[in-house]
Amino acid sequence: MASGEVLHYILTLNQLGFLKPAERILLFELFSKVDQLTLLDVHDIGGILRRRVNKSSWNPQKAIADAEKIAHMLGQSSISLVAYGDPHYPGLLKEIYDPPLLLFYRGQWPEWSSFDSLAMVGTRFPTGEARSAAFCLARDLAVRGVAIVSGLAKGIDKECHEGALSGQGFTAAVLGNGIDQIYPQVCLKTAHAILDKGGVLVSEYAPGTPPMKHHFPARNRIVSGLAKATLVVQAPVRSGALITADFALDQGRDLFVYSKGMNANNGQGGKKLAETGAPVIDRAEDILRKWGFGSDPTYDPGFSGSESKEEKIHFGLELAKALDKELKGQAIRHNGSLYRSE
Repeated sequence: MASGEVLHYILTLNQLGFLKPAERILLFELFSKVDQLTLLDVHDIGGILRRRVNKSSWNPQKAIADAEKIAHMLGQSSISLVAYGDPHYPGLLKEIYDPPLLLFYRGQWPEWSSFDSLAMVGTRFPTGEARSAAFCLARDLAVRGVAIVSGLAKGIDKECHEGALSGQGFTAAVLGNGIDQIYPQVCLKTAHAILDKGGVLVSEYAPGTPPMKHHFPARNRIVSGLAKATLVVQAPVRSGALITADFALDQGRDLFVYSKGMNANNGQGGKKLAETGAPVIDRAEDILRKWGFGSDPTYDPGFSGSESKEEKIHFGLELAKALDKELKGQAIRHNGSLYRSE
């Protein structure tokens, strides 16, 4: 966590609600103290941001007072934060166009670069088959060391978090409200389990911020931004999960669609993604193969126990062929995947 003047400055910037995420980063990099903000008038700040700012929006004194209250709350609670520029700020998230200036969190903050992470998203009203698949896919990936990121919504998100916990893996839930409250209430038990089992709850919104409708699309850029790839388990045509998918593509991340999630009416959004080129997966191993079995050369993809003897033999032969190509100089390994060395 940042300390002293820097912490106060970061919290003040975060309380200036009219600023876009990228604008908060800009001001954070231009100035280092709250006092420097108070010397600016509305025309100064408009010139820096290169856009018109309403006079009523520029109220640094109120932001300073609010930031002081939040700083006091942090000192009295289990809530922590990590800010842009901190060495513990997630590297993948820092790469996106509009990373959050800071993330409040509860639970165990991980070293994000130490594992592969997958965002898993979908509808709040899944079919029974998709609900079961979300749980099982997350569990099977967690067993293999993949971290699962989702949005702690009812339906697919909830199943993904619980599946990851069942696999004794790490899961991160990104909230669309202040980190001091859980929304919706149906996910309260899941949130407590995440904290009890070493996961983390994350939000860019200060404690006390209620769940607002416009928060959730913005939250989705963080869900995809924290992950190496996004998997749409099941999503109708009008779905927040498709917003996450769009963010993933804009961020240059891989996007996958679960095959059986496309079968029902509320899976037509995923079906359209597949029709436009998103790879379709049937099980956890499909993603692991796409990733070259993870970034660690010793990574063990494992098996869920349901594969036939022939499938396991085929899997081993494919791995042997890949290693043979690498040893002969016919391919090189980058971030765990093999590429032709022509």
